[in-house]
Amino acid sequence: MRLFVVGAGASAAAPSCMPIFTVLRKYLITRLGLADDVVAPAGELAPERFMQSVYDGGLPLERWLTKTLSAGEPNAVHHVLADCLNKGDTIWTVNVDELIEEAVRSQHSSVVVAAFDDNNPSAEARLLKPHGTVSRGMYIFRTDQVIRPLPDLWARRLQEDGERNEVVVIGYAGADLDMRVALDDMFEASESVVWFARRTVRSTLLDRFPALKEKCSFLGGEDDASLTPAFLEWADQQGLTANVSESLRTEAARLAPLREPANLPGDARFAAALTLERIGDRAGARRAYQHLLFRRPLSRAVEAARRIRTIDLYGGARWTRPLLAIAASDLAPVLPHSLRVRLDRVHVTLLSSHRGDHSAALDRAQRVADPDDPAIIISVAKAHRFSGDYPEALHQAARAEQIAASTGEVDILAHALYEQAFSLTWSGRLAAAHKVVGRLYSAIDGLAGTRWVAWAAWQQACLLLYGNGPDKALGELRRAESLFRADQLDSGIAAALTVQLTSHRMLGDDASFNKLERDLETMTATPGWTSYTNCSVNLERAEHARDHHSFDQARDLYERVLVVSSDEPIHLSLALLGIAELDRAEGGNSIPPRERVRLLLGDHPMAYIAAHLAIADYLADSVSDVEALDRIAVVAPELPTKTGRRAVSPLDFCLGMEPASRGLFLP
Repeated sequence: MRLFVVGAGASAAAPSCMPIFTVLRKYLITRLGLADDVVAPAGELAPERFMQSVYDGGLPLERWLTKTLSAGEPNAVHHVLADCLNKGDTIWTVNVDELIEEAVRSQHSSVVVAAFDDNNPSAEARLLKPHGTVSRGMYIFRTDQVIRPLPDLWARRLQEDGERNEVVVIGYAGADLDMRVALDDMFEASESVVWFARRTVRSTLLDRFPALKEKCSFLGGEDDASLTPAFLEWADQQGLTANVSESLRTEAARLAPLREPANLPGDARFAAALTLERIGDRAGARRAYQHLLFRRPLSRAVEAARRIRTIDLYGGARWTRPLLAIAASDLAPVLPHSLRVRLDRVHVTLLSSHRGDHSAALDRAQRVADPDDPAIIISVAKAHRFSGDYPEALHQAARAEQIAASTGEVDILAHALYEQAFSLTWSGRLAAAHKVVGRLYSAIDGLAGTRWVAWAAWQQACLLLYGNGPDKALGELRRAESLFRADQLDSGIAAALTVQLTSHRMLGDDASFNKLERDLETMTATPGWTSYTNCSVNLERAEHARDHHSFDQARDLYERVLVVSSDEPIHLSLALLGIAELDRAEGGNSIPPRERVRLLLGDHPMAYIAAHLAIADYLADSVSDVEALDRIAVVAPELPTKTGRRAVSPLDFCLGMEPASRGLFLP
């Protein structure tokens, strides 16, 4: 028996022509009256995050979806699937239309259907719809629903249906967060998988579902239009097209426009404001909320006022400063508990994420009303990361992830994953970091919002740089920069530009490096420019100067970093390593700076720094190449070489194009 997993693409072919999500989103953006300049950021939101904003805005989305997706008639794919049901196969579909059921009826048959509102799918059900079905009018389509995994009874049924069977996937991207873990487990238990997917997405699917690597055959061509013909050709070989007429086959092969969505009634102003806030346009959202303050219904006006206060709190409006000062003082207990908890979260977040003052954030976190607030725990994790205590940073970030997952705070969940990826990278556990970034990059980020899509792209770029892929990293960094600008997040823009400096330096592109250096100077007065940013940029400038034998300039820049980095072991050790390399190049004594790094590593065991120190010791003739390689294998066994092949010399780990000039990098 076979198990079919069916997605929206199966219903797109004529004569069904059901609208896919991009069509629905385009209509909703127009319906909300959003300006052209927010269309691209809105497109980066996961479908569930976008729909959550519209739903929270009070618009009747479920009735609209029912009306929109009740139209159409079965296409050739639906008739093949109906034939499969009649032969005893099972179908799981995230589609809520009922075109498969209609095709079954046209063959004078019937099928038992289970939908998500059934707590326990019937054992007789062979058409299972975990996201709902139009005849019941209830659907899984929002962030607060998909943040939780597929219910246990449904996940167990999926496992049983796929176990030791052939699985066939058609029209499905596999991006549903609630389904992913259960699907990967099912693929692992299956006999084989045939997935109809265009070539450009296959590597993404393999990353998303590791179980596919050993047992999946991909069919289809370069674009979505190739998938239905490929499926029908496969179905011909399986003897499954007896009920597919020539006219249906011809219609399925032609490119037909998708159906227009039904009209969505209601006042869209609050939904528009929510969407603006979630894509990062807080100024636009604030203006939109202001227009709702003195209008009915009263409940919406109250909520608009609450959201304006939140925007002002995080934006540092003047009226918020006395409240934050009280919350941080001995007078804090006089505040209402709920207000104090809220102010604690805002204050710690501002100190940590906005100002980069992690010592102050850690101190403030000791005086909060709710120490189990996951946002505050994340700031604690970040402070431990900056101090080089990666085990504690990972512990705190995992704790925040667990709490956020249970409460459904998807933004906090994304931040917790981001912190885990960072700590794993800095501790040299690159494979684990890749795995966490994969979770952030392809699942949680779009649910959390535009800035998390940007941070995920930034993390991906940093890992590409560790793997000596500066050209690929630049593409991710430019995407991140564009999204940070849309989100108006200065700290993100500065981070993206700073790491672009690294990419240009590694590529030897002096013109781009110099231009970007000038561009960064214009950001020094923005809220996103912190002492950490300044040190990171100065280290990049120092490395570039050292590469070009401008040793005096490089030494001056390294010294500037040393002066302000007494409590920043990362920047301190990088600057000392740079000075050691200068001393060696100029025939001086590089032992003192190397010994200071060694002492730092005793208190702050940073794998990547320890690997660089082993190389520095080798270059200074303090250890042999074998000893240096052995040390690197112990502290950073996953550190890639320039070529991807096994290292035969410590210099095989150099970053950049010139082995003689050993580049340093740590974002």
